[in-house]
Amino acid sequence: MNKQASQPHAIYYVVALQIWEYFSFYGMRALLILYLTNQLKYDDNHAYALFSAYCSLVYVTPILGGYLADKVLGNRMAVMLGAFLMAVGHLVLGASENRSSLPLSVAGDHCLRLRPV
Repeated sequence: MNKQASQPHAIYYVVALQIWEYFSFYGMRALLILYLTNQLKYDDNHAYALFSAYCSLVYVTPILGGYLADKVLGNRMAVMLGAFLMAVGHLVLGASENRSSLPLSVAGDHCLRLRPV
């Protein structure tokens, strides 16, 4: 009767989403200044201000995401919406010189930082 407890199947999805989220966030941190100055032609001060806003919003907006997940959407829908918004934000940011894609990436990132279990 020595039965091992297995992990829930959803844990693999959560781990994959966490790896993708960290890769996305740290990749964005590494390349955002270069993208803003070289592609979007921002001056250094404006690029650093946007970079600082991005980094701070990624850590502050999970409060809103947690509220939405708890009261409105539910954990599963919040995580799926977050993954979708982050993917769309990064695709738009990489495919065009559109300045409006950065908020999509931040919105997706705050939904994924919910740590659903």
